[in-house]
Amino acid sequence: MEQLIASLSRILPTLQTCDNVIESFSLNYKRDLAYTRRYKGSFFVYFLLNNDKIDYIGISETLYTRLLHHKCDKEFQHVLLLRFDNYLQMLEAEKQLIDTFEPPLNQMYDFRVNRNR
Repeated sequence: MEQLIASLSRILPTLQTCDNVIESFSLNYKRDLAYTRRYKGSFFVYFLLNNDKIDYIGISETLYTRLLHHKCDKEFQHVLLLRFDNYLQMLEAEKQLIDTFEPPLNQMYDFRVNRNR
């Protein structure tokens, strides 16, 4: 986990729009999922991790609901969060991070093909 956070810290300066909030937590218990309710109305890029590897990168304004859906169809042990000031910043960061890390569960749609550069 420390190596992943270090990698993100190196990349974050290139994500000019991020306020550099990196938070990590486990979703093994109901209380951990309930913890995400306090983030309602914020803009997040989130990372779903399994064995300290990024399996999926997504975005959400309703983190609690989004993670509930993921728990039904994906296996993951931890979540990392990056908070953004607005929706457009969040979208651009997600594209950049998916291009950088190429998570296996994001490969169903290749963002690089349909991007305006």
